[in-house]
Amino acid sequence: MDNVETLNFLPLYDVSDYTVFPSDKRRMAEILGDGKLSRNRSAWRDTDSGRVQLRICACKCYGGKRVSVTVRWKKQNEAPKYRRRRRSNLSETTYWPQTEDFDHYWFGLGDIAALISQCTLELGLAERHGVIAIAGATNCGKSQLARALVAKTVDLDLSKRKTGRRPHLVTIEDPIEEYYAKPDAGGEPSPEAAKKIGVDYTPRELHVDTKSLRDGLQDALRQTPTVVYVGEIRDRSDWLEIFKFAGSGHLIVTTTHASTLVEAMDSILKAHGAKTPAQRKYVASRILAVVQLRPYAAGGKTALLPEMWRRTTKGINDLVADGLASVLPNCPVDEPDSNLSSFGRAWFARELRIRPENHKIDADKVNGIRSAIADQAVVWDLLQE
Repeated sequence: MDNVETLNFLPLYDVSDYTVFPSDKRRMAEILGDGKLSRNRSAWRDTDSGRVQLRICACKCYGGKRVSVTVRWKKQNEAPKYRRRRRSNLSETTYWPQTEDFDHYWFGLGDIAALISQCTLELGLAERHGVIAIAGATNCGKSQLARALVAKTVDLDLSKRKTGRRPHLVTIEDPIEEYYAKPDAGGEPSPEAAKKIGVDYTPRELHVDTKSLRDGLQDALRQTPTVVYVGEIRDRSDWLEIFKFAGSGHLIVTTTHASTLVEAMDSILKAHGAKTPAQRKYVASRILAVVQLRPYAAGGKTALLPEMWRRTTKGINDLVADGLASVLPNCPVDEPDSNLSSFGRAWFARELRIRPENHKIDADKVNGIRSAIADQAVVWDLLQE
């Protein structure tokens, strides 16, 4: 350990795991080294009680302008208090991206995300791992829904955990479509803006902040992410990388192209070459949910109608035994039980609400539009579309 550097400028807190974002260029270069996009290393830190050893994972982010440093150490009681700001609803702040577009959509994307979350993320912390894939055609709202789900995940963490590190959101995109924590008017995206809402935010752009998705996910393994968002999956190797990451007990949200739920699941299985029951079980156990979005035009606006497969014990067993036939959606009459894995568009159409105050229309028109949407959802479920 004699050749390990001493980094006394890194702050210490009374938690064993936290993330900081040095802004001084000289310090950033000292942590990363010349020309490197990421670096995992040990370091010393002097304290009043003597030297302590740190394990750090540092990586470039914000288009190469900042460095995210996740620090792990054996905490000491005399270290400064780690401040964790709590917020009950991230949508209350102007920093978090607005996911609603009632000028074009009947159902709020936040409402759709909340419904999906109730069936997946909110079943218990032990279940909050795996891949959530949002599928659909180009410009159908899948990226917006994925972002709403990511925001919901972070919000759940903020509202339930009272101590420990702040939620850490890591994103890997090519390019970055939109920053989650937006700055004040005229400013640039920064970790300081995210910290104001109680979130550590590490946005990474492919080929700028990280060479590849694989490298970015390797770094994320050491960054204690609450959730990782990966932009659109384009090829087989990307699927393999995110499923490998999900298998380590992490949550990852991504988007892909597919016209039906069965097609989305089929593309995932084919990417893994999953032909045997054992191979299908491997894939299914690493999926938290697959959601397929389909737009329906009614009354001058669009209703986004999802269908979904979620991971349950019965769902995994059925996929192993019956293959893609088990993915065909259902529309439970009552509340879905804990073993139901497939949800049809008719169920979502029934559960989602059109709020007249968001659209400036009367209740009678709302009822007519909801009826038309529900009828179309049933047709699509019957035709398996």
